[in-house]
Amino acid sequence: KTIENGSLVVTKIESRSRRKSAPKPYTTSVLQQDAANKLYFTTKKTMMVAQELYEGIDIKGEGTVGLISYIRTDSKRISEEAKEKSKEYILDELGNQYYKNASEDKKKGKDGKKVQDAFYKENSKLDINDLSFKSISLLDGDLENNQIFLTGESHGTKASYELKEYFTRYFVEKAGVKYIIYEGGFCTAQLINEYLKTGDMEIINYIMSNLRGTQSYTKNHYESIKNLYKYNQSLPEDRKLQLVGIDIEHQPLIARRYITSLLPKDEAPSELKEMIEHVKKISRNNYQNNCKEIIKILENNQESAKEYLGNNYGNFLFGVKNLSISSGQLVREKYMINNFIEQYEKLPKGKYFGQLGGFHVSQSGVEDKDGYIPFAGYLQNNYKGTEGKVLSISFEYENSNCYSPIGNEEYYIKNSFVNYTDAVYTTDIFPKDKKTTLFKLNYEGSMFLDKYNLCPYPYAKIYQYVVTISDSPSSEKYE
Repeated sequence: KTIENGSLVVTKIESRSRRKSAPKPYTTSVLQQDAANKLYFTTKKTMMVAQELYEGIDIKGEGTVGLISYIRTDSKRISEEAKEKSKEYILDELGNQYYKNASEDKKKGKDGKKVQDAFYKENSKLDINDLSFKSISLLDGDLENNQIFLTGESHGTKASYELKEYFTRYFVEKAGVKYIIYEGGFCTAQLINEYLKTGDMEIINYIMSNLRGTQSYTKNHYESIKNLYKYNQSLPEDRKLQLVGIDIEHQPLIARRYITSLLPKDEAPSELKEMIEHVKKISRNNYQNNCKEIIKILENNQESAKEYLGNNYGNFLFGVKNLSISSGQLVREKYMINNFIEQYEKLPKGKYFGQLGGFHVSQSGVEDKDGYIPFAGYLQNNYKGTEGKVLSISFEYENSNCYSPIGNEEYYIKNSFVNYTDAVYTTDIFPKDKKTTLFKLNYEGSMFLDKYNLCPYPYAKIYQYVVTISDSPSSEKYE
């Protein structure tokens, strides 16, 4: 009452300046949280919108323009090109007083020097023309006790393809790898396996024609498949390679071709004729419903279907089921894991090598908001068949281009090591001679095997090795 009836007088006014930093770039999890809290978006809607923004929006006068970077990459690094353009804008439009280069003010302290020395302790320059593999022998000690070898790339980069071919040869010849894990659909992998046996170029030409508009629509991808065929031809019969497709079916028409190839030439029994019609109706825009109908018919006529399809029944059902769940591409880790395990448990025992997107080869056991952990993390920590037998190698890029299917090249620097060790900056981990270099992090006594104040998670338990790549051009568009 005293306050309500009283007279208040302002006796002093103080004005203060507060510094507010620009918000940091979004990671996938923070993007989902903000979209849920501020826009009331479900996770599914957030990822659908993000995917559209990544693939490109039609902007008048500019065509299709990608507006955000790849959503599954949580690197907070900003490319030198972007930094330089931002600097030019600030200096030209606002003036010198509004520009400050924070990186020039940072001084690498004792901790940073300690991390850098530990990082450089065991390394070797890679020579992809060295088929004696002396330059990559740093890996030799980790071959016997591991069964799955994974390299993590940024897609659409020329150096990534060159290294994939080199690592394939190394792991085949030194570790006895038999299976190639393929980041593509089961059906696509099976068609490529047919090409590896027959050399029928029409198969590869058909696959490439359906990859238009993807990061795989490049000369480098085309040549890598051809080179794999040539290499496979040089191997003895009992060591021939086989692709294991673990991803969802991104290209329905490729899947349809493989599924159709499994159908006998003989007329189908009456109870299966409707199934054949649904196979014929599979198209880019209408494949999930047709596949679901095919699955229903198979379930209701299992004995008849097994007799009609014979030895092809299992692959036919696997391919149809995989195509039926193939929608979108961001939340697909659980499908990749399940697809691999189902094939792993059926195939004869052997060792595996695969080069996948960097996220998939992380052995982090930390779940994202949707409850998924990376492919390699699950196999290493959660699946008894491969537990403790996975080796992950992370590719780190400096000043490198990646091919963008929407028509423009952009700098894409993925530095997960830097994210985990704030005391080490991009220029510190990349050799000054810019040569592609292999770094071993899981050596005895390595600081990266333990938690450290600069490394919130033992980094060598996420990636055991790092390969640094500098100045790689993008892959070339396939014509």
